[in-house]
Order: sequence, then C-alpha cells, then structure tokens
Amino acid sequence: VDLAGTVRQRAHIDITLPTPDEALDLMATMAESLIARQGVARDRVCGVGVGVPGLMHPAPHDDGYVVTPTAFAGWHDVPLATRLGRHLDLPVLLENNATAAAVGERWYGAGRAIDTFFYVFLGSGLGGGLIIDGRPYEGTTGNAGELGYLLAGIATGPHAADEHVGLYFNVPRLFERLRTSGTDARTSADLAALFDANHPEVLAWMDTAATHLTRLVLTVEYLFDPEAIVLGGRLPERMLAGFLARVTRDLPAHRIGGKTTAPPFLAATAGADAAALGVATLPIHEFFAPAPQVLYKQGKRGQPTGLNAPRAILTA
Repeated sequence: VDLAGTVRQRAHIDITLPTPDEALDLMATMAESLIARQGVARDRVCGVGVGVPGLMHPAPHDDGYVVTPTAFAGWHDVPLATRLGRHLDLPVLLENNATAAAVGERWYGAGRAIDTFFYVFLGSGLGGGLIIDGRPYEGTTGNAGELGYLLAGIATGPHAADEHVGLYFNVPRLFERLRTSGTDARTSADLAALFDANHPEVLAWMDTAATHLTRLVLTVEYLFDPEAIVLGGRLPERMLAGFLARVTRDLPAHRIGGKTTAPPFLAATAGADAAALGVATLPIHEFFAPAPQVLYKQGKRGQPTGLNAPRAILTA
C-alpha cells in the first residue's frame, strides 16, 4: 500500500500449516514480487508488516519478538520478524493477526466512525483486538485481546484438563473432523460450499462455537464497555454472517436483567484482507505517526527502526 493506504499490489496463496522455513521463504518471495510488480525503487520501501496468529513474547537473547502460533505444529519461539528482515534487508514489523485486523477495520472499514471497539477475529482459530480512542491496545507483550486462550470451562478431578475456548474455533480441527466423517475439505472455498449445502458437521461445529462466542461477546461487553463489537476474519463471508446471526439472536437472553444498553454487534466491513491491510499500515505508524510514544519507542515489537528518509510503499 502507499502512504494514503491505497492498495497498489495484492497476492494471495492458500497453504496449509507451513513450517517456519516454508513460511519465511513464501513471505520473502511475495514481498520481493510485490515490490518488483509495482516497479518501485527499493530505497523507497518503508517496511514490511507481518500478522501472525497466536502468542508472541520478547526473545531472551536480543532477537526481537518470537512467535508461537499454538495451532501450527513445529512453530515454537520463532524469531519471524528478525529472520525475514535479514532475508529482505528491510524493517519488518510484527503484529498479532486479530489486532492487525482491528487496525485494518479502523483504517478501512466501519471502525473509521467508531473510536473504541473490540474486534473478534475468526481465522484459523479465535482471536481478538481492541481499539481504544482510535489506537490499538496491544498489552505489555502484544497479546491483549487473545480470547481463544480463555478457559472453556473449569474442569475438576485428578485427571481433568481445562480446555481453551479457541479449540472450538480451530479450523484445522474442523477439516480433520470432516475428513474423519468422509468429507475432504482443505480450503475456505470448500468450507463455504459445505455451509451452503447445510452440511451437518459444519453446522454442528458452528452452533457449538457460536454458543461459546455468545458468552465471550458478553464478557467483552462487560469488561470493556466498547462502543461496538465487530466480527470479522478469514472465514467465508457467509459463515461469518451465520455466526453473527446466531450470536445476535442469543445475546439478549443471556444479558443480566436491568441492563438497558448494549454495544451493537456488527459485521466487519474491511473484508477478509483486514489483517493484511492492518499490518501494511504499521510502517506508517512507525515512521510517520505524530504521537510521541510511537515516534520515540525503540522499534515496534523490538525491531530497530529509524526516522530518516521518508519512503512510500509498504508491503504486507
């Protein structure tokens, strides 16, 4: 995107559970391709934004932030931004997918008219991002809003194991469940077709997940009292609409009596690319935002940055 936030080049690849090395190679190749296709001089590229699902935390040996997407086998404490930055010789800024999508919604969607909102992100799992007074709230380690790690219930007994609620939204597990029942599904397009055909396994998965989502939306409502709660992500649009309808239908029955107001539960309007659009704006904040706390910090997510040489094109 350019400094006005206009998308100049776009590419999309469907891939299932890549290893860190595979993902890094794809990211580097895609970034180089986008720059080449735009025909922009490399010294005018401001930076690269990367969105990741799951946990991140500071590395112990000055290696920036490391990521551990729990839904991806083989990913543990991967210094993704540092390694990609070495590949590309460009600043690489890292953000949680859900927070990135919230930023994208703020810049490109319904959030342009809403100062404080919570974004519920349905992608390969469940996440959340919080915008307060127009700016993302990331928390101390960048993991604020991670709804998926809340406990689904409190288990008791010597052999009991607490389950995280995000497991009920895990799309790879849904694919596995479908294959076990004899249905081969591997992509979002496959899911959309099964949903349109009223496939019983898909509908049952959605009904269970929507029950948990209703409780989570109420939790967000009571904890943050936002102007709105927004639902979006990378699931097929019709499935997101199905979740929105189920939760909207069930919310009133679960609210505490006497509560006379509630934030609207809205569909995101920035589209499936909201997270990519959000991370594409990170270098804009890093290099050009007027807020002192943005200008003077030592690199978002621990990556070194500078304010020399204003440059124009950003990739995500």
